[in-house]
Amino acid sequence: MSRNVGERVANVAGGGEKASKCRARWGKDQLGSLLVRVRWSLELQGDSLDSTKTSLDLIQKQLNSSGRVLLQGSLLKRSETLRKWNQRWFTLDPTTGKLEYRIERGDIAPKGLINFDAGSSMIISPLNFQGSIKYDGCCIYIQTSTKKEYFLCAETPKAANAWVSTLRAAVVVLKAHKEAVNSLGGNGSSSLGTVPAAVAAANATAKEAAKDVVQSSTVLASKLNSVEGLDNLSIVKETLKVKDDELHQMAKDIRARDATIQDLAQRLSATAEAAEAAASAAHIMDKERQAVRSEMAQLRKELDVKLQHSSHELMAMKEKLSAAEKARDEALTETLLWQGELAKAREQAAVMQAALNQAEAKRDVLADTEVKMPESCAHIGESVGDVHGKGPKFEAPAHPQMSSNTLSSMHNGIEELLLDLDYVERRGSTDAFVKPPPSDRTHML
Repeated sequence: MSRNVGERVANVAGGGEKASKCRARWGKDQLGSLLVRVRWSLELQGDSLDSTKTSLDLIQKQLNSSGRVLLQGSLLKRSETLRKWNQRWFTLDPTTGKLEYRIERGDIAPKGLINFDAGSSMIISPLNFQGSIKYDGCCIYIQTSTKKEYFLCAETPKAANAWVSTLRAAVVVLKAHKEAVNSLGGNGSSSLGTVPAAVAAANATAKEAAKDVVQSSTVLASKLNSVEGLDNLSIVKETLKVKDDELHQMAKDIRARDATIQDLAQRLSATAEAAEAAASAAHIMDKERQAVRSEMAQLRKELDVKLQHSSHELMAMKEKLSAAEKARDEALTETLLWQGELAKAREQAAVMQAALNQAEAKRDVLADTEVKMPESCAHIGESVGDVHGKGPKFEAPAHPQMSSNTLSSMHNGIEELLLDLDYVERRGSTDAFVKPPPSDRTHML
């Protein structure tokens, strides 16, 4: 089993020739496209076109002659979400700065890509992110210009140094490309000339680093193969030691999970208590709502009864009002009739008053005549006696006299009629005229 592991590690360190050729071809295509874009930009500007084309042709020849040296190897990569360390196969093209990783070496499509640019930095971390003692000095820390962080681990410190040096050489190449593009508007020949030199230096660094990575992989494979020479007891001890470390790590994880579970349980208990309180409050509110509903139903019933009673009273009042209006109309009609009678009675009273005045005037004249007539007759008799001598006495003729009873009865009738007229006027036009009894008349007199 350990021999198979060693062979696998050696094969991993050796690299696949077919995959290397494919990646080298892809890198040349990328550089060719970059040179085409640079040449197109220079043609747009039109400044120093001949000299720049000459520089580009020279750069193209140098790049074609330098070739591609890919750095490949197995590294541990920490997951960005679960913080778990996974074994991945990495491939770095220093001429383009492409760092891809795959789950297995033979995978055609990459699992992911670490994007770093000219402003990125990478160092060998003094801290052991992985936690195992054997990875001290083997952890690689990468930070991009966008503050994106990556954590990698090599098998040996030498391999880690090789990867970091190659990554830094790739950063130099990216900076050279950036300066070349930025200097197209000015003296582009001097800046463009740094690109082939940076690419050549990066290829040389990658070539040396590949040797270190292969050597580290070979040492690891030999260590794994040396395990075969150990006896079964040593193997068991090593296995138990590894298992003990794993158990300790699992115990830490379990304690952390227990703490998390306890925290969640406390939160859930608090949530349950809050839910119970809310349910109790909802139950109380439901009871109150039911009580309010029953009270509202009772109030509605009482309101309906009151409305019915009020409607009946309103109908009765309407009937009374209609009866009162009818009585009022009848009273108005009777009042109009009595007003006509009153006018006639007034005319009759005026006639009777005139007759009474005439009768009183006649009575006064007659009384005066009765008083004066005897004196006149006596005087006339004396005159006649003196002329003819003594003879019969002259007596005044008897005149008819109006009795005082007749005059008083006429006066009483007129006064009674005047009292009736005054009573009608005081009762008003809306009340029915009712002739007052004799007692009322006596009181009025």
